[in-house]
Order: sequence, then structure tokens, then C-alpha cells
Amino acid sequence: MNSGINTFSEVLGWNESDFIKIKENDKVYRNYITPGDTTHFSMSNLMFQGINPLSIAKMAGHVRIGTQRNYWGHMEHFVESFVYILTSKNRITRLDRNLNHGIFSFQDKIDESKILEISDFVNLHEVEHGYCRNNNFPEECPGECRFCEYYFFKPENYQDGIKWLKNQSDLLEQQLMTEIRSLLSMFKNMKFNLITETYSILDQEMAFSNANIINRIINQKAMVDSLLPKNKEVDL
Repeated sequence: MNSGINTFSEVLGWNESDFIKIKENDKVYRNYITPGDTTHFSMSNLMFQGINPLSIAKMAGHVRIGTQRNYWGHMEHFVESFVYILTSKNRITRLDRNLNHGIFSFQDKIDESKILEISDFVNLHEVEHGYCRNNNFPEECPGECRFCEYYFFKPENYQDGIKWLKNQSDLLEQQLMTEIRSLLSMFKNMKFNLITETYSILDQEMAFSNANIINRIINQKAMVDSLLPKNKEVDL
């Protein structure tokens, strides 16, 4: 605790009163991280790359593989946070891409689905609930507009369009939770030889495959969520 505060004080110039730590409903919320948090982030990140528990234990200096179980309970929250960060980056990327056209001011770009008009673009191709801005459409079409960086969300019926996005986001959320539980099950049942410090290559390949699926879904969900307005409500 003190180490974390000293670090923030030195780097950011914070005073002790700037650190906020509250407890609500058995959960602790704070506006700073500790050295222990950075370890947690690193270990969780390795898990979502599909790295086997034995290798993680050796890198982290864990005496027992079971120590990692302390991280397993937070993996869903880790993914949720990652999706949120990636979603924010995708929104900024879309904003920057349109700003480079030099047509509108920054404020005009905040809600592009409302402000921009079809006449403001060239080489548009009509697709479901919007348009494709890819000049090489359909040769380079990924097959799902909601996952594509070239997609311009401009539905004729706004409520229907938002439902279409929200349904996909919810489906990806369910798939994410299923794949996370599958990865944890793999970790729990992996075969290790602690004497020779070896592990099953087959199990490791399966973990890599599952991790790739999780990361693909994370990127897809972040792309879809970046199309959903943060300040709009829809009747579902």
C-alpha cells in the first residue's frame, strides 16, 4: 500500500488526500494501482495468451501452481476491462479517420451516425443498416459489417439498427464467457510433470487455440460496441 502511494506521489505529484479507497457491498474501489495489481495484470494477460500454468508459475516465481487460482476468479473482469478500453480506442480511430477528410469540425464528428450524410462520402456501398466505405468492396469484405472498420452505421430505422448492434454485442458477450470458462477448465485439467517441469504439448496447443478464439471475440465485441452510442437508450 505505502509503496503504491509513494510511486504515485513521486510520478504524479499526488498528495495523500488524492488517494481514494472506498468499500461498497464487500467490494473495494480505489483510484490507484499497487505493485500487486501490475503482477495480476501481467499474469492474467499471459493466461489470455494461452500460456500454460506451469510456465506462468516459473515466470512469476510461484512455488505452487495453485497460486494462480487467485487470478482465475478475476479473468471475466479483466476481459470486460479490456473490451472497454479497446472499444474506446475504436471510437477514437473512427473519429480520426473521418477528421482526416477535413470536412467537419471535431464537434461535428462526435456523433457521426447522426451528423454525417451519405453525400459526404464517395464510393459508398449499401449494406445492412448502413454503408461500406471500402473502395475494394466486395472483394475485401470480411462478411460481417459490424466487425469491419469500413462500416458506416446509418440505419433507416435507428431503433432497429441499435437493436441489431445490441443483439450481436450480447451474443458475443455470451460466447466470451463460454470460452473463458473453457480456458479455465483447460488450465485446471492440464497435465504436468513437476519433477521434470514439463507439460503436455497437446494441452498447450489447445490452450493457444482457445486463447486465439477469446482474443478474436474480444476484438469483434469491441468493434460492435464502438458503434453503439454511449448516451442513447433503445427500447429492447
